[in-house]
Amino acid sequence: MSNKNYIISQGHCRHLGATIEKDGVNFAVWAPDAAEIDLLLFDAVDDDSPYVVHLSSTVFKSTYFWHVFVHNIGAGQIYAYRVTKTVDSPQAQSQAEEINKILIDPYG
Repeated sequence: MSNKNYIISQGHCRHLGATIEKDGVNFAVWAPDAAEIDLLLFDAVDDDSPYVVHLSSTVFKSTYFWHVFVHNIGAGQIYAYRVTKTVDSPQAQSQAEEINKILIDPYG
C-alpha cells in the first residue's frame, strides 16, 4: 500500500479522463449506473495494494459524472477505477461476474 499522503478535493467534470492542471491532476469519468467509484493510485506497475480514494456521491458526483482532483501529482501517475454498479441497473445485472474488476481509463 502506498505510504503517500495525497491531498484530495472535489474536482470538476469539464474534461473526461485524467487532465493535468497547475497543481495536480483532475480525474473525471461518466458512469451513470455507478453506485460507488474508487480511484486507485499505484506507486508502480507491479503495485498490488494501491492507495484508494473513495468517491462519495454527495461530494464527487455531478449528475452522471464522477470527479476528483488529486493535488501534487502529474504525468506518469498510474491509476485505475473500481466501479460498483447499482443493483437495479440492467447493465449491472448482465455483468454481475465483472463486479470486482478494475477498469482503466477509456479517455486516456
